[in-house]
Amino acid sequence: MQVVGNYAYVADWTSGLQIIDISNPTTPTLKGNYDTSGNALGVQVVGNYAYVADTSGGLKIIDISNPTTPTLKGNYDTPYYAYGVQVVGNYAYVADGDSGLQIIDISNPTTPTLKGNYDTSGIAWGVQVVGNYAYVADYYGLQIIDVSEFTNKAPTNLTLSTSTVAENQIIGTVVGNLTTTDPDTGNTFTYSLVTGDGATDNSLFTITNNQLKTNSVFDFETKNSYSIRVKTTDQGGLFFERQLTIGVSNINDNESFTTTAQQDIIDADYGEDTITSTWANLQQNDTIKGGNGTDTLIITGGTANALISIDTSNTTNQLDIPGTTVFGFERFDLTSFAGTISFNGTTGNDWIKAGTGNDDLGGGDGNDTLNGGTGADLLGGGSGNDTYVVDNVGDVIIEFLNSGIDNVESFITWTLRNHLENLTLQGTTAINGTGNTLNNTITGNTGNNTLNGGAGADTLIGGLGNDSLIGGAGNDSYYVDNTADSITENLNEGTDIVFTTVTYTLTPNTENLTLQGTTAINGTGNTLNNIITGNTADNVLTGGAGADTLIGGAGNDSYYVDNTADSITENANEGTDSVFTTVTYTLTSNTENLTLQGTTAINGTGNNLNNIITGNAADNVLTGGTGADTMIGGAGNDSYYVDNTADIITESVNQGTDSVFTTVTYTLTPNTENLTLQGTTAINGTGNDLNNIITGNTGNNVLIGGLGNDTLIGGAGNDSYYVDNTADTITELVNQGTDSVFTTVTYTLTPNTENLTLQGTTAINGTGNDLDNSITGNAAANILRGGFGNDTLYLGLNDNAVDNVNYVLGDATDTVYHFVRGVGGDKLNFTGIASFDVITSGNSTLVRAGDGIIGNTGFGTGQSLVILSDTSGFNSTNASLNLFGGTFLFS
Repeated sequence: MQVVGNYAYVADWTSGLQIIDISNPTTPTLKGNYDTSGNALGVQVVGNYAYVADTSGGLKIIDISNPTTPTLKGNYDTPYYAYGVQVVGNYAYVADGDSGLQIIDISNPTTPTLKGNYDTSGIAWGVQVVGNYAYVADYYGLQIIDVSEFTNKAPTNLTLSTSTVAENQIIGTVVGNLTTTDPDTGNTFTYSLVTGDGATDNSLFTITNNQLKTNSVFDFETKNSYSIRVKTTDQGGLFFERQLTIGVSNINDNESFTTTAQQDIIDADYGEDTITSTWANLQQNDTIKGGNGTDTLIITGGTANALISIDTSNTTNQLDIPGTTVFGFERFDLTSFAGTISFNGTTGNDWIKAGTGNDDLGGGDGNDTLNGGTGADLLGGGSGNDTYVVDNVGDVIIEFLNSGIDNVESFITWTLRNHLENLTLQGTTAINGTGNTLNNTITGNTGNNTLNGGAGADTLIGGLGNDSLIGGAGNDSYYVDNTADSITENLNEGTDIVFTTVTYTLTPNTENLTLQGTTAINGTGNTLNNIITGNTADNVLTGGAGADTLIGGAGNDSYYVDNTADSITENANEGTDSVFTTVTYTLTSNTENLTLQGTTAINGTGNNLNNIITGNAADNVLTGGTGADTMIGGAGNDSYYVDNTADIITESVNQGTDSVFTTVTYTLTPNTENLTLQGTTAINGTGNDLNNIITGNTGNNVLIGGLGNDTLIGGAGNDSYYVDNTADTITELVNQGTDSVFTTVTYTLTPNTENLTLQGTTAINGTGNDLDNSITGNAAANILRGGFGNDTLYLGLNDNAVDNVNYVLGDATDTVYHFVRGVGGDKLNFTGIASFDVITSGNSTLVRAGDGIIGNTGFGTGQSLVILSDTSGFNSTNASLNLFGGTFLFS
């Protein structure tokens, strides 16, 4: 049984679930019931569901949202009898008799599913889950089972979607929605305001479902930040709580007031308020208060003889007008006041704009703005970063040493006095500005200005006109926005930098250039060692004659290099960049393409990217680097260095005699003449249809000449040559390996080559040299001659062609394989032999050549050729057999 609220939920054996109203404990009444299919032994209620352990009926999930008519929501038929149940989070833990503990996922009550089980040693009668353990009452005792994988876990955080509310809102305004972070899925949460750290302002808010709402009207000027403490609790009772700060945003409270000819009492209170009064109306015994915020007092009228004295340090009355009280103002606008003004500022940030009189304005401490108007005014800002506005050559500004960073806004040509730092020209008239010995910032207006920084590290900003900028001594900075702007620097006047939004070329004695904005513009250096920096667009950067540093930045940039000491900086993923150079150059990291210019023999080297490297009209050495590079030599006798099978070389007709040096297997592309294999790795080289020179390395190479009259030089290693032209030549030196020639034309082995193989189906011939050669015929009728060595000749096997083996006086001992017997078979041809020694015996014949016969000593003694046409008579013990085959015919 379990009691929840006014109801008792009873597992009533054969009667199933009984719901009893116990609101009056003295007279409990039946509210509703659900007759389960088995025998109800245990029940737990969570939310709107009752979970019933129903013996043979397994786990029953009953909807009790309407207690009078409970309905079955879902069930899970456990393997044995469900005797007890406890629900924690999304799982029901069922004590299921002989089947032990069953753990059932109830996150979807309509389709509960088995999540896990543990078969206890006896019969499981009851279960309770505490923390990460299930305690099972089992026939053989208490079983404690680790169920940490399934137990509900506490929320870990809560957040508020919006943490600010505008002032003056109505009660019940939604501040934001609360959200919980929880390790479990499918959990539901309730939110509440709780006591604890940060709960100071809980009473001013309420929570409905997951919405935080206001319970008071807030005023920004009174208080703009509130602290509350919120708790989130999951359906299993686990919770998380934290302090939240709610901000109040300000709504514009600015107001405007105008005095009258009567006695006025004005309190502007909050906001940035403006109060306007004529000089006459201020003399009516008025009381005018600016209040909170930055307030402005505007005074108009008056005569030239009128005098007004303003003292902001007087917090009870800022104006010296008998009978009138004015205070609480931070800004004074007397532009339309005809008289003379005396102003004394305080430690605050004062702002005053005077009229036509010759005024005396003193700002005091603070960051003040003093505008004397059209008269000849005396302006003194005091300490702080002050702003002065001048429009009369009679205006005088007084500043002392270390009194802040000050700015003069001028409508006339102006020269900064001592201790003033910055100058800004106003209006559209062509006026000029001159600095002092400090580090000045001088800014032009929209007219054509001349700005002269003087000594110091100055910043000159020309503005929109055609400006002339003169930095003077010091490390000056120039800002250019017009191609007609001019910069003047003399020798040894510091290290200067130009910032430009237009294409620009550095003038003499300026060092550095930075392109700004996002427009595709270009920058060019001078004869100094420049640093030129691009913007985010596609730039053309040209260093000039010095040792320059070029930094492209984002965009597809082009660099022009004329000095081997020039350096280029590009970062990864900053576009496809190209370098154009008149000197030998190696691409730096993250630059893609290189083009050699001019007519001088210079060289170009790539990096680890896939580069495009283009030569000029002279003899160039182009080295691709480790990427898959494209190299274009152009005119001249160019040399290419290849280290990647994906490297591509492009040459046009009649563009010189070009050479490729490679550390990988390579085939010459059209119009390249020579190929040299490098390194010690066994790689191969193939020519094209030109007359190529192909040279191997010290490894075992395969050299293929192609269609032209090629020269193949194997070098050390056991090399293989492929010949298709009688004019092809092969060069091998002594002791450079065992080399093989494969040919489709009649061929004679050159010195120091060992093996020869005839290929194809054409009747061609093969001749050895003075080494011990191995010569192999093809499928056609071949003439093979071994030469002076002890050669091995392989005739075409079963090729139905008549092969001829030529033997000349002085040749050494040869061995012939695949000799075809009988009439129409292969032939041996002897040249230069005087006679033969022939012996017959029955049907067998013995032919001896050079067995001590005079004139045949070139064959050596004891060497014999034998034909056995019959097995009677001679046998293999009678002669040394060097001919492998059958009967042969003499020609």
